[in-house]
Amino acid sequence: MFTFTLLNNNYEVWDKINNLADHSSFLTSSEWIEFQKSQGKEIYQYLITKDRRYEGLVYIEVYRRRFQKFAYAPYNPILSPEMIGSGKELVTFWSSFKTFSENFIKEQNLTLFRFDPLLSINYLQNLLNSGFKQALAPGQAKDTWEINLEQTEEDLRSRMSKSTRYNINKTSREGFEFIHASNDEHIKAFSELMLETTGRKGFGNYDYTYFKKQFEKLNDKKRMDIFLVKKDDKYLAGALINYNGETAYYTHGCSTSNRNLARLRAPYFLQWNLILKLKVEKFKLYNMWGILPEGIKGSISGVSEYKRSFGGHEVNYIGPIEVYNDKLKYTLHRLIDWWVYRKDRY
Repeated sequence: MFTFTLLNNNYEVWDKINNLADHSSFLTSSEWIEFQKSQGKEIYQYLITKDRRYEGLVYIEVYRRRFQKFAYAPYNPILSPEMIGSGKELVTFWSSFKTFSENFIKEQNLTLFRFDPLLSINYLQNLLNSGFKQALAPGQAKDTWEINLEQTEEDLRSRMSKSTRYNINKTSREGFEFIHASNDEHIKAFSELMLETTGRKGFGNYDYTYFKKQFEKLNDKKRMDIFLVKKDDKYLAGALINYNGETAYYTHGCSTSNRNLARLRAPYFLQWNLILKLKVEKFKLYNMWGILPEGIKGSISGVSEYKRSFGGHEVNYIGPIEVYNDKLKYTLHRLIDWWVYRKDRY
């Protein structure tokens, strides 16, 4: 019998389990959770046990909006390596987790509980067979691009596209400055580039206060960094990197909208210098975050091809899954999600 015990703020136990899990991310780290609390998020943390053994964690964010009230567990639940490989016991766990989720919905008066665990797409049918439903709303990056940083520099270059190698070689002669952000000027420059980029591409965006708060809360704990490219007092490109264990995540990227400056191809210089820096710091994996799967076209097709051009491999997770109680409320919720996110599905 699995037990779910409220564990808010007991980070000694939390970090011990999260850091040992081979499928956790920065989104379930204690530092990220504290950052989310500083943003005013309503948060719950649960310890999963069985027969007095620690078996996993559940980190939940609650959203209470006018027409949509739901719980969301980003890139979790986190399960122990023993649980992931346990077969029959894992089936029992999902039954217990479904019951836990349904009870949480009732207690909080919510419409649904959404989660997207870091499990391979091949595992999706098992969850559907357990009574869960695929969400119509997006969650965390479902399809990602990863680069193995344990390769030699020569091997990394050989796996890049010809045009990317050309752009890296060209930009190395442009006199660019690679900046590791350390002050408010850098954060503002990154925020302004993000505003240009999201405006140009029609993506959603966070404001300066969000990036500043994340920098204040996470930078000195080695959970995030901001990097910039500068030339002649003009900032040309930027990247926000989050960290978890031996993996670095490219979670936000931006570049100038000035056409003349954009022709300098600064993002290629940025990414290559990032890769080299991460290698020096002994990171094993560079997760470039979301892409579209091979053969799919959409709003991030250009971004996806850019990431693929650096070499690496595609990783596909199951995506967001849902549990609900009230069928009528849930039907209305799905209709809203179907309409609002109609352009984000593929």
